[in-house]
Parts: sequence; structure tokens; C-alpha cells
Amino acid sequence: MIQENVKRLQERILGVCERSGRDPKTIQLVAVSKTVGAPLIREAYDCGIKLFGENRLQEAEPKIASLKDEQMVWHFIGRIQTNKIKKIFTLFDVVQSMDREEVLEKANEFLLHEKLEKSVFLQVNISQEATKGGFSYDQARKFFLERHFERYPALQVTGLMGIGPFTEDREQVQACFREFKALFDDLRKDHPALKTLSMGMTHDFEEAIETGSTMIRIGEAIFGPRAKAL
Repeated sequence: MIQENVKRLQERILGVCERSGRDPKTIQLVAVSKTVGAPLIREAYDCGIKLFGENRLQEAEPKIASLKDEQMVWHFIGRIQTNKIKKIFTLFDVVQSMDREEVLEKANEFLLHEKLEKSVFLQVNISQEATKGGFSYDQARKFFLERHFERYPALQVTGLMGIGPFTEDREQVQACFREFKALFDDLRKDHPALKTLSMGMTHDFEEAIETGSTMIRIGEAIFGPRAKAL
């Protein structure tokens, strides 16, 4: 099943890239493996996927441990509780969901103590929904224009991450993604270290690629409906 799903997904990615004049090699794929057990994750890995995303620390920890012999890169994409920062920044290679300065401060403090550095993405609330976390557009601009990132030397801010609106209105989704891409392009002018635009999930990744995403986060299109047990 996984192999067939990955093949179909790759065909869809290739198709949207051809339609929009994108090079498929510029699109990174993160397989979102929440609620998925280690055997299925290993199947996806055997199909060539190397990046995996988890959003719950308690669930992710035993899976990462059981797959430690594989060359997987683990992304944390969930809401960060400050009391879980030490474990998150120990287990994961990249943290995409840096949604407020309190988290940046705590993470930087821990990493400096451990003499480590970590790649992180700033999460922006691109749908401007109160139920979603993330910096507002104004806060994200201020973070870079006023060089707040210099306060956190152990954190390498290499990307922006956003979650589009959950709607069937494709024009609304595209408009949201275009605005996010414009912010990304504007900030990159003075901050070339900002290389990754993480936007697009199973229900909207085609619109995301069309509007300039460089990283998509895909769960159900790879693993099918969420597994009930690990």
C-alpha cells in the first residue's frame, strides 16, 4: 500500500510541477507519520522518503528510538510545550513549529548549555485563525527586520512554516499561499539563510507547489487514513 501511495503522490507532484514550471527536485517531501507505527514508517523510508514529521513528543519518542539505525531526518511540527523543549531539541533534527519568542528563548538557553545548534523554522499563522499558533505577519517581519534572531545564537532560522485554511475554496487557499510566498521572498532579500518555505499538506499541496512551496508535509496521501494503533 505504501509503495503504491508514494508512487501516486510522486506522480501528482511531477504533474503539478510540470503545470507550474517547477523543478520537482526543488520540492522536499516530509512524510507526516503521526499515529503511524514504525513498520509503516520503515516502508516509506524504503520507498526513498528520508524526512519524517511528528507532532506529539510522547508518541514520537519510541518510534524514533526504534528506527535510530536508519538515516532518517526527523522534523517536529507540533505545538511546543516549554516543559518538553529539552526532549524535542534532543530527539529532532529540525523544529518547524517555533511559534512564539518564549519557545525561541527556552530552546536557545538549552542548546547553549548543551553546546549545540539546531535548525528551526518560524511558524507563521498564515490563515490568521485564532485557533492556530504562530507569529502574525507583522511579528514575523519585525523578527527579521529588527534582527531578533541574533538573540538566539544556537538557533539557525532556516525556514518559514505555515498551515493553510481548511476550506474547499481553492482560490482562498491560493491567495493565502501567495501572501505567504511574498513574505518569504521579501525576507530572503536580506536574510539568505532563509531557504525553506514549508507549506502544503495532503489536501492542498498542489496549490502550495503552484505558489512556490519548497517543502510539503504529507500524511494521509502516503499512509492512508490515520492508523488507530501504533
